[in-house]
Amino acid sequence: MTKRSISQFPASGGDFALIIDTSGKKVEILLIQGGKLIDSLAWNSTGNLSETLLLGIDKILKRNKVKPQAIGAGGAILGPGSFTGLRIGLSVLNAFGFALGIPLVGIIKQKNLQTKRQLVDLFCAKLKKGEINKILTPYYGAAPKITKPKNKGLG
Repeated sequence: MTKRSISQFPASGGDFALIIDTSGKKVEILLIQGGKLIDSLAWNSTGNLSETLLLGIDKILKRNKVKPQAIGAGGAILGPGSFTGLRIGLSVLNAFGFALGIPLVGIIKQKNLQTKRQLVDLFCAKLKKGEINKILTPYYGAAPKITKPKNKGLG
């Protein structure tokens, strides 16, 4: 596997990058090249995200004739958002990062991050500054709300 320098990643052109957002009910995958959004795919998550996310990534790559090995960096919304959605999305992106040996960029969703263009610009800026990781972890935005199990008379 060939390691590439940070200057060869999407902020400066050449390779492709995937950005995924699984933080809410709408799942979104962005494909960028040279700092520009070249395609996106979005759908409403219906409880089978672990299956549909991989199919979505496959679809956007095939639609643009991009092989997984051409992915030079990955990014994801870290949260806040859906506990399960974030864990699935980040697990998939972390696996891509490990398998391809690429840097990953985490982005915390904020109110001023409203458009795909803003997301792509923020991703490229973080990548260019070297704000990268090997593994991304979720940002839930609050302490977990753990409820007591209901006693169903088992015993």
